[in-house]
Amino acid sequence: MSCTSLAESSALRIVKPGVESSPAAQRLREAVDKDTTGQAPTDEARTGGFVIVDRTAVLSQLTSFIPTETLTIWLAVLTALGDPKRVPGQSVCKAEWAAHWWFALGIFLATLGLTTALSYIKQKEATPKARRKPFKFEMPWPEVSAAGAGFAVWALSLPNTPLQTFCDFPADRWSPVIILGGTLAIATVMAMTGTSVNWAKVLKAK
Repeated sequence: MSCTSLAESSALRIVKPGVESSPAAQRLREAVDKDTTGQAPTDEARTGGFVIVDRTAVLSQLTSFIPTETLTIWLAVLTALGDPKRVPGQSVCKAEWAAHWWFALGIFLATLGLTTALSYIKQKEATPKARRKPFKFEMPWPEVSAAGAGFAVWALSLPNTPLQTFCDFPADRWSPVIILGGTLAIATVMAMTGTSVNWAKVLKAK
């Protein structure tokens, strides 16, 4: 899932548009469903204009909180930076990792900013015009935090991870553990706090 989809999910969770909501809100619902399941929602999955999405699948848990936009930028940065400079024969942890850390921090902050900005746009789109005066933006802290945590988990687990700066930490062996454990932890926290989009909840709230 991308930052855009997280923003769409937060808008639907916060605004809770009903059946009478604008076409923009309906498009948001369909966009989130398609991004989550990988295919357009079927007619059988529709209930009163809402799409019930099963987010309990393991694959969904592992991929729901990946900020693909900024991770793509991070991969491009890693390619541009290449291997960190080090003295021949010197351990990789003694190499110059400062640039990797600074870029990781910068893109992490950009992930938070991008998710917040997109959330503002999506909340406004999902809010019926009659309720937009005045429009009040509600900060979607769970989704913004999930996007930031998702970026951190993946950025620190991909090849050339800055974690290699720690000599006593076998980053290459622990990368799969960080990815799986981190993404499952994010999904679990979101589910336990009731912030994951669930169309049955939205329908019941109306």
